[in-house]
Amino acid sequence: MPVPNEILQKVLTLKPVEKAELIDKLLSSLDMPDKELDELWAKEVEDRITAYEQGKIKAIALEKALEKSISFYRKVGRRGNPFMNLSPEVELGIQKW
Repeated sequence: MPVPNEILQKVLTLKPVEKAELIDKLLSSLDMPDKELDELWAKEVEDRITAYEQGKIKAIALEKALEKSISFYRKVGRRGNPFMNLSPEVELGIQKW
């Protein structure tokens, strides 16, 4: 089996759509069902909905949430986060979204 750097070099030669398909398959392979975790997240969601309905927490617009996330990740630097290397086109798309 080739070492990771050799695999990466081959992957970098793929067309963008092929890279996206590969990423999707790799991420799917990491997604292992966990009933206990799913139940915890379901409870968390229900608790947040209840808190919102009771006025204990407020909602913010998606644009504001994305803006805060991008700003935060720019401040903390690149530590494996997904926002550090956004192209201007992707950032513009997020801002328009």
